[in-house]
Amino acid sequence: MGFQLRRQPGRGFQEEAKRKKKRRWDPTNSSREAAPGKPYQIQSSPPWRSLACQWQMWLIVALSAALLALVPYAVFRMMTAFQNPPSHSLFKAAAVCFGLLAETLLLKCLAGYCCSRYHKAQLSSFSVQPRSVEELPEAPVSGTP
Repeated sequence: MGFQLRRQPGRGFQEEAKRKKKRRWDPTNSSREAAPGKPYQIQSSPPWRSLACQWQMWLIVALSAALLALVPYAVFRMMTAFQNPPSHSLFKAAAVCFGLLAETLLLKCLAGYCCSRYHKAQLSSFSVQPRSVEELPEAPVSGTP
């Protein structure tokens, strides 16, 4: 997937890599408006705004928060479930490990979901819009001296 570094006369490998890296288009570093004379311009909107408007995102966050709050209660109930005879310490250690593993996996899945949705929103936050007639430079009339 990467590019090969070829050494050109008078240039080092790092300079060639920097030159190739500069050629890639990056929407965050490009100018927000098209060059003069172009009939379009690039408009961007913040990706977090589109994420905040999606009800699916709020549903996943609310369910994750509920599960994150429910796991410590479940661990407590597992540790105190058996009173006569009292539960073995190995069972209590297994309950704590279950709690830690469940919390970690929930947080990791929620972070992965949020990052993927943010990346999709970031890609769709740029749009190409036509320029208004007032913004376009007047074209020279051909045939007149």
